[in-house]
Amino acid sequence: ITLYEDQINLAALILNAGSKITIECSKKFSLSFTGNIASLGANQELYFHEAYSISGTNLEVNGASTILSFEGCLYVQAKILATSGAGSMIILYHSSTTGIMGFPVITMDNTDTIVVIGYSRVKGITGQPAILMNAQANNKLKIKFSTLFHGDGGINAPLIYTGVDKVDVSMYNSAMNASPDMSDFTNTVGNPNLTISDGIDF
Repeated sequence: ITLYEDQINLAALILNAGSKITIECSKKFSLSFTGNIASLGANQELYFHEAYSISGTNLEVNGASTILSFEGCLYVQAKILATSGAGSMIILYHSSTTGIMGFPVITMDNTDTIVVIGYSRVKGITGQPAILMNAQANNKLKIKFSTLFHGDGGINAPLIYTGVDKVDVSMYNSAMNASPDMSDFTNTVGNPNLTISDGIDF
């Protein structure tokens, strides 16, 4: 689907079973939803390409082999949920993302969804981290050349895990406003070259 004008006050997208949809915005056009953006089930794929902006509430991955992808999107404000789905993926690449009021940008509630972030900015809204992990999703979070920061900046960690034991993540050449609690995380990258400073808020 190629857009030639802004699309505003949209209802949630409903994809047919097994749909693979790309929405091309040419860095000029925006999508604005009145509520939820989409809930993707098994074998559904939704790609947002070069959107000027995307705004709405929930964008949910909730099925096996599901893909949700943002590439080259200038401004995305949404609540991205990884609910379930063996073999499912969320991809942020060359995109700038912000959460909505009361929620992080990405919430990982299952142990299956792979989240890949590259060359992107992930900013929690006020009072929220960039990424919240509620499940021990070992080796599912992979981040490179990106910036993550908590909506309140300072020493509030942009990456939080609420469970027990540790979660294995892979991060390198990235910047954060504060270090995650390393009793919760193991970075599997041996030389991550992470930059951490409470001055990171941009």
